[in-house]
Amino acid sequence: MRRWCALLLSAIPLIASSQENFYGSLSSMSNVSNSSTNPFWTYANKYGRLDKESTFFILGEAGYGTQINSSNRLEVHGGLFKGDGSNRSFRIDQLYAKYTYKNILLNIGSWHRSVELHDLSSVGGDIIWSGNARALPGAELQFLKGTHIFNWLEFKGKLGHYFLGNDRYVENAQVHYKNLTFVMTLSEKDLFTIELDHYAQFGGTSKTYGKQPSAFSDYLRIFIGSNGGAGATESDQANALGNHLGSYTFTYDMQRSDYDIKLYHQTIFEDTSGREFRNFPDGVWGIYFKPQKKGFVNAFLYEFVQTVSQSGKFVPPPNGNFRGGDNYFNNSMYQSGWTYKGRIIGLPFIIPNENGRGIKINRSFVHHLGLSGSFYTIEYTLKTSYVRNLGTYNKPFDAIEEAVYSYLGFDYPTKVGVFKAQFSADFSNQTDRILAIGFGYRINF
Repeated sequence: MRRWCALLLSAIPLIASSQENFYGSLSSMSNVSNSSTNPFWTYANKYGRLDKESTFFILGEAGYGTQINSSNRLEVHGGLFKGDGSNRSFRIDQLYAKYTYKNILLNIGSWHRSVELHDLSSVGGDIIWSGNARALPGAELQFLKGTHIFNWLEFKGKLGHYFLGNDRYVENAQVHYKNLTFVMTLSEKDLFTIELDHYAQFGGTSKTYGKQPSAFSDYLRIFIGSNGGAGATESDQANALGNHLGSYTFTYDMQRSDYDIKLYHQTIFEDTSGREFRNFPDGVWGIYFKPQKKGFVNAFLYEFVQTVSQSGKFVPPPNGNFRGGDNYFNNSMYQSGWTYKGRIIGLPFIIPNENGRGIKINRSFVHHLGLSGSFYTIEYTLKTSYVRNLGTYNKPFDAIEEAVYSYLGFDYPTKVGVFKAQFSADFSNQTDRILAIGFGYRINF
């Protein structure tokens, strides 16, 4: 963390501006449950702040933004978090600097990705990086506006690099990230978007295989998905270096005078078979509806999520070209999987083993509903998920788990802050029901 603090301090120029903005907030929440654990939606997709055992937290945040001139803007932000559960110590929640130059945004530090779809989505709007885990430290370069290829077609992209720390099976592993987005204008009010997101875990020191390749030449192999060199394991030399995963996202946006509708499908892949859609229809399928006039219903969302195909069971082919058995968020080299600080980074219905090695559940069917709105001055959020968990291909459950995760939250804004209340319940055919109630408060300054 010290090196990130040094980077942030060095990124702040000594400037004066007439468009400065200081801001901050304090928030807290406490809850009680009839069980030693909490219902699913009280801790899932909460940026890793809460876990199954958490009963309270307090969070303080502060930031500073300045518009240097018409082309340059700087923002720095920090947040300190204290809770209970598995991690009782004070910790950094976010610490970052954002510098914008015209169409280019550079982020350095640890920051949470923005909330999408009114915070109603079961995957936080992204099946690979959902907001279920704490903010990863790193750097990201982003093009805010697209470049036109034709009048009706534009593209933009992102490039990122992150670090996973040393409290995992492969210590100090790194993550390469890139995004390419194409936006097609079908009419003034209709857009069709195709996105490709690619992630790769690489480098670090394995308890079994030792130090893994992480030189610049290895980074270039990671970038293009090439096989490993002489320093890589036999598996990485035969296949791609590192642990690759990603998704395609297809979105159709319709803007009408009274409402907006978004139809979307996001895939999930970890090898060639997934990239070639052999795991169809795995992924998230969703519809999001938002009326232009706010009222009792401000947004509605339905998602169907499935991760059961995985391109079929793994069968080693005679030519060594591995197909099938995608085994989402799992990897034989990076045995902590697609996790950070013990939490799944992406789809929260995928559950890691408690010992930090391997995945317990990555084959599920999910029906998810989300609803938000207001009555009088009270704002509400409702989430309900029906889940069928099958376990994994290698270790299927003897009996399929059927569960319902539900959450209802209320916000009451006043002149002295926002008062919060939440009610949540989990019902499962394999465990006792879990009920919880919580109260919180947030003030901005």
